Amino acid sequence: MGVTSTSKRSAIGAAFAVAWFVSLFVVTIVVATVTLSASQLQGRLLALSRADLPLSVWQIERLRKDLNAQQGGVTAQSAKVESIRIERDKAVAHSQETQAKYSAAVGRYSIAKDDMLSKLRNFVPLSFPDDISNISDQDLRAKIDGAIESLETALRAPTKKAVDDLHYIYLSSLREKNEASQAVQEAALAMVNEEDSLDSESALLVEAETKIAKVIDPDGTMKRGDVVRIYDLISEFAFIERFTLGTLYRFAILPSEFLSIVLVVAMGTLGSTVQLTYEYYRDGTIPKSSHFLLRPMLGAITAIVVFVLLKAGVLVVTDSAKLGEAAPLNPFFIAFVGIVSGLLSENALETVRGVGQTWLRGGTVEQRQRWASGVKAHLSETKTIAELSAKTGIDVPTLEKWIEQQAPVPPDVQKLFAVWLDKDVRTLFTDMPPQPAA
Repeated sequence: MGVTSTSKRSAIGAAFAVAWFVSLFVVTIVVATVTLSASQLQGRLLALSRADLPLSVWQIERLRKDLNAQQGGVTAQSAKVESIRIERDKAVAHSQETQAKYSAAVGRYSIAKDDMLSKLRNFVPLSFPDDISNISDQDLRAKIDGAIESLETALRAPTKKAVDDLHYIYLSSLREKNEASQAVQEAALAMVNEEDSLDSESALLVEAETKIAKVIDPDGTMKRGDVVRIYDLISEFAFIERFTLGTLYRFAILPSEFLSIVLVVAMGTLGSTVQLTYEYYRDGTIPKSSHFLLRPMLGAITAIVVFVLLKAGVLVVTDSAKLGEAAPLNPFFIAFVGIVSGLLSENALETVRGVGQTWLRGGTVEQRQRWASGVKAHLSETKTIAELSAKTGIDVPTLEKWIEQQAPVPPDVQKLFAVWLDKDVRTLFTDMPPQPAA
């Protein structure tokens, strides 16, 4: 019975361990992947510039919002222009249709007028000569109405009915022609108005499209390739804003220093998780539950401590000139520091403890002559030997002799070098003399 109970507890513990490992791995890997991607995106921005100033992630985001706002205006204006163009096309078609109707009405009026005049010439030939081109439609109607009225009693009933029928057809065709003429004028006016509106709105559309180009390069001084790359980055921002519910986008717009710390913490936790998994499969035993919780926390904290010491210059694992404020740390190097610190938390803490003990030991470490192994690497255009000589009163040949490691540097001068270069003495000097040239 006791064996069965122990086996159940072991199975439950193993299941809990696997679930905990999986959760840690998934969370830390997701955070690390998103953070690394965001760091690389910010790093690519450093290679681009506008007006000789490096572009930041916030500048790109502001450009994206400005571009979206401008693009929204262009889209709305383009839709408006297209709507007016459709209305213009309808006005043109309507004008052509009314013109055709007017032509047909003119033809019917001409036939009705000729029939009416031909009939009246039989009774009053002198009133309607053959050439009536100089008589307006209004005057001609008045003459026809007068002639019919004068023949009211002179015509027999059948003839009078024929004349009245022709007169009715004539008046109907005249009215139709006048109405068609009015419709033609109105359609032509509407078409002209639509043309003017289309020209005006098209000019506004061109102006809006010109403004879009000036969002990225307002002065027109950027290279075409840089403009294209900025457009690509803006498109990438639009994609990552929708990707993974906007998680990558939120990380991408974080300050780079905060992003580095998040990456360090995630990698420290990941390193501890790797160590826990290795111990579990190596020993085949389930550690205490507190170990499951505290070991990842220890890895995260250790990674932060080691990262702070690296940024402070107390720990130097690579060229110290690359760890200054002028150049950001490589995100993969940061990830490496976090993983190693989490994986070897005990070793990392011993290293930190040893550095602290050395630093707090007092001034005895510096009270001897040492060789300037790291001074030359930190000289620059603003930190010259001549400047140091002017500030300290030490002649230039002596300073050059020390910097070239031809002679050891006295303890008090070591402090001057450290203060002047704003570096730790251990970074600049060593007890080991230089090796003679072969």
